Amino acid sequence: MPDSTTDNPQTNLMGETSASDDLGPGTNPCIRTSLLDESPSPRNKVLADSYLLAEIFSAFGNHSYNQGQLLGLALVSTTFKGPALDILWSKMKSYLPLIKLLPLQEIESQLYSTGEFSPSNFHAYATRIRELEIAQPSNVSCQVLMRLTKELAGAPFLPNLRRVSVLHLDEFAASLFTLLLSPTLSEVEFEGSSLSRPHLPIVVVPLISHKSYIKKLSLKSASYDGLDDEFFDSIQTFTNLEALTIALPHRSVNSSLLSHILDQLRNLRELEMDVRICDLVNKHKPTLSVSASPAYSNLKSVRLKVDVVGPALRNGRSSVLPGYPDSLLDHMTHLTIIFHCNFSTSGARRIRERASQAPSLKTVVLQPWSVKRGSEIRIPPYVLKGLFAVPTLEDIRIEAWIADDDETTEDSFLEKMIKHRISRIRVNSPQFIDPLRTIHLPKADFFCPPQTLRTVDYVARNLGGLESLQLRLNSSTEALDDGGARLFSQTEHTQCALRELVVVEARNTRFPPMDHLTIAQFLDRTFPNLASIQAYTDRVDNPFREEQAQSWKLINRLRSDARLLRIHMNHSL
Repeated sequence: MPDSTTDNPQTNLMGETSASDDLGPGTNPCIRTSLLDESPSPRNKVLADSYLLAEIFSAFGNHSYNQGQLLGLALVSTTFKGPALDILWSKMKSYLPLIKLLPLQEIESQLYSTGEFSPSNFHAYATRIRELEIAQPSNVSCQVLMRLTKELAGAPFLPNLRRVSVLHLDEFAASLFTLLLSPTLSEVEFEGSSLSRPHLPIVVVPLISHKSYIKKLSLKSASYDGLDDEFFDSIQTFTNLEALTIALPHRSVNSSLLSHILDQLRNLRELEMDVRICDLVNKHKPTLSVSASPAYSNLKSVRLKVDVVGPALRNGRSSVLPGYPDSLLDHMTHLTIIFHCNFSTSGARRIRERASQAPSLKTVVLQPWSVKRGSEIRIPPYVLKGLFAVPTLEDIRIEAWIADDDETTEDSFLEKMIKHRISRIRVNSPQFIDPLRTIHLPKADFFCPPQTLRTVDYVARNLGGLESLQLRLNSSTEALDDGGARLFSQTEHTQCALRELVVVEARNTRFPPMDHLTIAQFLDRTFPNLASIQAYTDRVDNPFREEQAQSWKLINRLRSDARLLRIHMNHSL
C-alpha cells in the first residue's frame, strides 16, 4: 500500500487522536487547563460549542495555503479535531485523498484495491465532503469502485455531497460520478473537455434519472461545441432547476428550442446564456413565436453574453442580441457584448433601445473579441450615452476602444456621460437615488482619452454613491486651477462613497515634487472613504514609467496618512 499520509494535508489524519496526544506536553497550556477544568467558564463554554468552533475555523477558509493551519488545529486536541477536519475536508479539489484511505496497491502503474476495508474510517471522512472537483486524470483502476460499491452495500458514496464540478472525464471519473448521485446533491457543473465524448454519455443517463434533485446546472466550454443534442434537449426535463448556465459560445441553439426549454423551467430564478442563436426550425420541437414566449415571471437574474458580428459571420447581416425572446430580454440584469466588428447604425440603435427598455438591467460589459485586434473596433460615444442613461444601471465596464466624439466641448468623455445620465434621469425625478456603483473605463493606451483631476472632482460631486472607479488619468495639477484658485481649497470633503480607485497614469513627464502632496490632499478631500489606490503606467515606451509608479506609491501613502489624521482629529473633537 502506498504511503498516502504525505500526499496532502487532508490525508494526514486517518487515525483517532489518543488521550495522551490530546493532553500531552505539546498541548497549549491554556487549552490543557481548560479541558481539565470542569467550571463553566466562558473559555470552557466556547470549547464545548462545536458549532461556534466551526464558525471560528471557517475564517481560515479551505485554501491550499491554509490547510496546514487547519491540520495543526486538528492536531491540538480532540475538541478541535472534529470542527477543523470538517472545514479541511468540506471542499475537495480531488477525490484522490479519499480514495487513498483505502488499502491500495500499484500494479503496472494502476492502483488496485487490496487488503481489508475499514468502513468506519472511510465513512468518517466521506461524510465531511460537501463540494468535490473532478479535474485531473488518475491511475486508479475501476476495480477500486467495484470493491467500494460492494463494501458500501447501497449506501451513498458521499452522503452529504452538495456540489460537484467536473472538468475532466475519464473512465474512472465517469464511473465515479454515478456513485456521487444522492438526494443531497443539488449543484452539478461540467466544464471544458468534460463535455466531450466518449465518457459524457456515461454520466448523462444517471444524471437525468437524478434530475428531480438538481437545483443548479452549469455547462461551460470556451472552445468545445459538440455537446450531445439529446443531453441539451433533456435540460427541459430538469423542472426543479433554479439556476441554469449555458456558456457554449460555439454552440448553435435554435431560438424556438430555447424558448421551449425555458418555458418548461418554471422554477428558474437565475439564467446565464452565452450561445449562438439561430432561427432554423427545430424538427423535434414546436416552433414558438416571439409573441408566444413565456413571461419568465420567476427570473431574478438573467446574464446574457452576445456577439456583435459582421455580415461574413451572420449570413450577410450584422446582428445584435439575435433571437432572444423579448420577454427574456425584459428580465435581463447583466449584458456582456463581445465585438467582432464595429456597430452598424441599426445595431447601435437596437442595443440602445433594448438597454433602455430592460427594466432590471444592472451590469453592462463591452469587450473586443481579441485584445490584440481590439484597436480595430470602436464604440460610438452615442451608444455609450444610451447605456449610461439606463436608470437601473449599477455597473458599467468598457474594455473596447471608444471612438472620437464629434461634439466639441471642454468636458471630458466621462463628464459628458455623467451629464447625459443626469439630464435623462434626474430632471424628471429630482429625488432619484442613483444606483450607479462601478465605472471602469479602458486601461489600454489610446482606447479612451485620458481624464483629468477636474473630471475626478466632477465624478465625486455628481455620483455620490459610486464605489469603484477605473480610468486613464493625466494627473497634472494644472487641471485643478479654476480662476486662479484650487478647486478643493475652498470646499469641505465631499460625501462620495468611493472605496476603490484604479488609475492608469497618462502623463509622460516626471511628477513635480509639490504634486505628490497636492494630489494626495485632493484625493483625500474628494474621496474621504477611499480605501485603496491601484496605479499603473501601461506604456512601455514611457521613460518615466518606474518613477511614476514610485510617485503614486508616495501619493497613496500621503493620502492614507491624511485620512488617518482626519479620522483621529474627528474622534478627538
